[in-house]
Amino acid sequence: MGDNIMECKVFVGNIPLNANMEELKTMFAEYGKIVSINMKNQKGFTFIQYESAENAKKAIAGGQDREFSGANLNVKQAFKKDITLMPPQGDRSEENLEAQGGGGGD
Repeated sequence: MGDNIMECKVFVGNIPLNANMEELKTMFAEYGKIVSINMKNQKGFTFIQYESAENAKKAIAGGQDREFSGANLNVKQAFKKDITLMPPQGDRSEENLEAQGGGGGD
C-alpha cells in the first residue's frame, strides 16, 4: 500500500439525512476498494477510506456534484483537523488600564 492514510480518505458531504448509506457505499465502491466508511449519517456527511490514494482521487473526480438521494454530493480530499489551541492573547491588563483612564481630574 504505502500511501499516506489521509491521501486515501475522502470527505463526502451534502448527504440527505434520510439517505440509504448502503446505497452510498455501493456507489463509492465503484471507485475502488473501501477500507472503512462511517455508516452513520447524523450530520449529512461521512468519511470514506480507500485502499489507495489513486482510488480516493477517482472517487473525488467521479463523486463531486454527483446526484444522490435528490442532492448533489460534495466530495473532496479529507484532511487532518489541526487541533492546536488558539495563540495566547497576551496580558490585557495594560489595555484595560488605558481604556479606564488614569483617574484624577486636574
